Amino acid sequence: MRLKKRSVLFWPVFVVKRVLPLFFDTKVVSGPPDGGNVDREGCYWQAGVGGGQIYRLSPKGKVLMSIDMPIEKPSKPMFGGPNLDVLYVTSIGGGEAKGRNRSEAGSLFAITGLGIQGMSQTRFNV
Repeated sequence: MRLKKRSVLFWPVFVVKRVLPLFFDTKVVSGPPDGGNVDREGCYWQAGVGGGQIYRLSPKGKVLMSIDMPIEKPSKPMFGGPNLDVLYVTSIGGGEAKGRNRSEAGSLFAITGLGIQGMSQTRFNV
């Protein structure tokens, strides 16, 4: 992902070696985007670091869902579980805002009951 001055999120497409605009206005959500994953419906999940939320975006960039997190800095959303229907979210420790639980910063969270499945990831050796 890259951010331009106009606060529009761009989605890198490496297969065709070009960058396509997602037309997502980053001003409508809290915190800069971090992490990312795609579900089986083709929607993009991202964390709002510093904003304490996870977002689900349509392929056209519309915010379809936002999930308030108990911490200020969620980082990487990733689907897992036997049916890929659990959204796991990592978080960054330290610097928590007022009203957020400082003791849970740096934890791993599991969100269930979304009714959404992720896509299986390709395995590779490094």
